[in-house]
Amino acid sequence: MAHRQLGHKDEARKWYNRAVEWLEKYQPKNEEVIRFRAEAERVLGITRPIPKPNDGSHGDDAANANR
Repeated sequence: MAHRQLGHKDEARKWYNRAVEWLEKYQPKNEEVIRFRAEAERVLGITRPIPKPNDGSHGDDAANANR
């Protein structure tokens, strides 16, 4: 975020991407880290698609029908 505040948009995005890779690998459910990521996205102007809720009605229906 500091790079972005200094006007180094490309450098800021590079470090954000590296951080996201690490976070998704090692801390995917850490609530504090999720909040930091959301803050970084706001500062950098990054939007992510909202995930569709999984209602359990897709995917395994055919597999479960034969059980």
